[in-house]
Amino acid sequence: MQTFYLKFNDKASFTSLMEQTGFTYQNQEGITQFINASKNHALDIIGTIYNYNLDGTFTEVPGFHANLKIETLPGELQSYSLNVETPYRKFAGD
Repeated sequence: MQTFYLKFNDKASFTSLMEQTGFTYQNQEGITQFINASKNHALDIIGTIYNYNLDGTFTEVPGFHANLKIETLPGELQSYSLNVETPYRKFAGD
């Protein structure tokens, strides 16, 4: 499996695309839940990322971020995948 680093415009677009690609389900109360892991994938929802600045402040990185470990990235998610050589957000064991 390969880890894909995904960046969406906002949480709403992330949620919509996860629903479209089958990474969600409705719980008994009818609330949409994310499927964080199966034998075929692992989903790590990061949300907002902040960069630490040398002056001790933080700068927000635009977008809503998630990591998806899967064999093949669904076509609907291809344009949200970042080409990251040295990611600072990883799964344990990567």
